[in-house]
Amino acid sequence: MDKKAIVDAVKEVGRLAFFAALTAIIGWATTKISSFDPSSTYYIVGTVILRFVDKYIHVSDTTVRNGIAPF
Repeated sequence: MDKKAIVDAVKEVGRLAFFAALTAIIGWATTKISSFDPSSTYYIVGTVILRFVDKYIHVSDTTVRNGIAPF
């Protein structure tokens, strides 16, 4: 088995878990602050948007950072 591929796959799972948790916290805070109740669709869309931004920052040559979650 390719150890680098396994490590990269674990990193990807970590990134997705990080973004899903961040989106869930924002959704929870939204329900506490207002009467708006986000559905699971908002959590999924939020996670996908955060992952898109992270990948763009990671791949872009114009940014100094290595993504939102640089691991």
